[in-house]
Amino acid sequence: MISLTYVDRKSFNYCCGHTKQVMVYGWSQCFFMLIAEALSLGRIISKPSLTGRVKYEGKIKVFSYLLGKEGTKDRNEFTTVENRIIRRIPVYQHKGRGDYHAAACKAAITNLILENYDRILHDLPIIPLIFAIDTKNNKHPSTPKTITSREKSLNDLVTHKEIRRCYRITELVKELDIPELDDVIQNTFCFVKSIVKKDGRIILKRRKAPWESKSWKAAWKTRGKSIPEDKPIKPEEYHWQRHFVELSKDYDI
Repeated sequence: MISLTYVDRKSFNYCCGHTKQVMVYGWSQCFFMLIAEALSLGRIISKPSLTGRVKYEGKIKVFSYLLGKEGTKDRNEFTTVENRIIRRIPVYQHKGRGDYHAAACKAAITNLILENYDRILHDLPIIPLIFAIDTKNNKHPSTPKTITSREKSLNDLVTHKEIRRCYRITELVKELDIPELDDVIQNTFCFVKSIVKKDGRIILKRRKAPWESKSWKAAWKTRGKSIPEDKPIKPEEYHWQRHFVELSKDYDI
C-alpha cells in the first residue's frame, strides 16, 4: 500500500509547462484528489529516491470548484499567485434541486477560461486545467456515449457535467471567432491519464479531449434530440453563455 504519492516532474512539465498554478479536476478513480494534494504540498519529484529521502521541488497553487462557488469567503480560493482576483460569474441554485455543487464546478471552469483570456491580454502565463479522465486498468472508462448520455445515472455525474461544459465553451469560442480565446482553449484544457507507480510517483500522460473522438459528434447529436421536458429554465441573468460573451468583450477593451 502506497502511503505517500508524488507527481512526476517531467510528465507534469510536459502537460503544463513550468506553471506555478493549476486547476485539477477528474475522476476519483483517476486520482485527481491525490494529484491536487501532491501539487499543493509541493510533492513533485524529478526522479525516484534511492535513499528514501525525497527532495521537494516547490508548491503549486491548486484551484478547485470553489473558484465557482458564490459566497466563498477564503480569498485564496479565487486569488492567483500574482495576487489577481479572478472574476466569477453568478451561479443559479435550482429550486428543490441538489445540483448547486455541479453548477459551481462548471462555473469554476468558465471563470478559469475567462481569467486565462485576460491573462494572455496582459502577457501573463495561463493557468492549466489538469483533467484526470483515465488510468491504468480503468474499470469505469469515459466514452462519448457515456459522457453525452441522457440516462440519469450517467447524465447526473458531476464529472460528465464538467466535461460537457468544457466542450460547450470550446464550441462557443469557435462561434465568437476570437483567435486569442481559441489559443486559451488549446492551452488550458489538459486531459490526462494518471498512473500511480509502486514508488508513489504519479505519472501524467496527456490524452486528447473527449470531443476529439470520432464518435463524439454522433453521440452529441443524439443527446440534443432527447432534451427532457422537465428541464428547469434558468433566469436570463444566470445564463453562463451570456456572461462569458459579455466578459470576453469587456476584457478585450
